[in-house]
Amino acid sequence: MSLEKLAAELSADPLARGYSSMSDQSVSDDLQSEYRTENKSIESSELLAWSAADGRLTRLQIAADDTAHPAHAIASAACLLISRDDTALDLAKPDRVEFLHALVAASVLTDLDRDSLVALSIEPVSRAAELGLGRCRPGEIAMAKSI
Repeated sequence: MSLEKLAAELSADPLARGYSSMSDQSVSDDLQSEYRTENKSIESSELLAWSAADGRLTRLQIAADDTAHPAHAIASAACLLISRDDTALDLAKPDRVEFLHALVAASVLTDLDRDSLVALSIEPVSRAAELGLGRCRPGEIAMAKSI
């Protein structure tokens, strides 16, 4: 735990949580609550399960097999990603998001398909975890306030 990093968070209050008016216990509770989100990589087993629903894998394979299809290359890559073990899709990378949007634009996937895949990548986290602070106890809050 970095008391300096915690002190900076408490004094700047960048998310306007109102730390200055909270008790040390309330600040601790707030920092530990999971109201933030982070993108996590979607593992190949999750991708395979996702692709099995609603004919997604079939639509990707049809586009991948059709060399004249506008999304042929992206659909081919998607099929490889889904079928390989120990791979992951990281939607925090802008080019991966662009590929996903291209598959939707080419009508290989639907908006609902895209949204369900994005939902798989979203993980709730606490502000403390987001900042790399670990568990913030009331005593540590009090010490950080005094810095």
